[in-house]
This record gives sequence, C-alpha cells and structure tokens, in this order.
Amino acid sequence: GLAQKSRKKRSAPLPSRNDTLNLAFIGVGSRGKDHMRSLGFILDKDLEPGQTPGKEVRESLNIRCSAVCDLYDPNLEYAIQASGGEAKAYSNYEELLAADDVDAVVIATTDHWHAPIAKAAAEAGKHVYVEKCMSHNVRETYELREAVRRRGIVFQLGHQNRNSTCY
Repeated sequence: GLAQKSRKKRSAPLPSRNDTLNLAFIGVGSRGKDHMRSLGFILDKDLEPGQTPGKEVRESLNIRCSAVCDLYDPNLEYAIQASGGEAKAYSNYEELLAADDVDAVVIATTDHWHAPIAKAAAEAGKHVYVEKCMSHNVRETYELREAVRRRGIVFQLGHQNRNSTCY
C-alpha cells in the first residue's frame, strides 16, 4: 500500500561539485533579499546591531552565491553587491539553470512562476528551495514531485512562519 510506496529506495541526492555549495537566487526582490540576508549575503550597511557579519555566516555554512536572476536591474545590482561581487547576473532563469557553477537554487519569484521554475531546476539537477505557494493547481504539483523524484534532488518548500527565526 501507501506505506510500502513511501519506503521505496530513493536515489541519493546529487553531490556538490566541491566542498562549497554554490547557491543561486532566482527572484531577488523582497523575499529573495530576505533569503539572501539570512544566509549571510548582506551588505555591511544593512547589518542590524549585534548581527554576525555576512562573510562569517557564509563561511560557517560553507556556501557561496554563484548566480542571481531577476528582471529588475536594481534588484540584480543589490544581489551582486550582497554576494561580494561573485555572483553572475541573469535575467533569464533557463540560462542560470544551465550554469555548471550552480548546485542549488532559492526560488522567490512571483507565485505563478514557482512550480515551473522549480520543475525546470529539478530537471537540471539543481537542489531546490522554493517559496510558498508551491503550485497553482494539482497537475503542477504532481509534475514537480515527479521531477524531484526522477532526479533525486533535495527539495524544500518554504513557509515564512516555519523558517523565520522570529517564530
């Protein structure tokens, strides 16, 4: 039955190409910037009193921001600066997903793009963190689930009330 299916052996997650996880942020507006900041991709001028500097956070997590994607140039400029100038800028998520130096993506675009981009990322072998809402219909949900299972990537759905340190 159902319990037996859930115990089915899953393929091992795809490894990073090196010891550092190369993250890409797709959608670096309000929520995307919040995710960047929480992972240590923050400008010194934006640090709160007593907050750990971004570089220390990134080093403790062993991550780097290798790419950012947004349609709005000021968002891209901020994200590049917050990455320490390391991130490559994209205005097209398909090009970003084709990049060899991206292991995982954080998707914080407008809601109707969440499922299509998450599915494309999974199919490209990228690990995925996607903001809520994950999909707009049942068909998208099943298609995304199948892409995640087929590629064996790590997938996480974000909910602000569960992922925020203030809760």
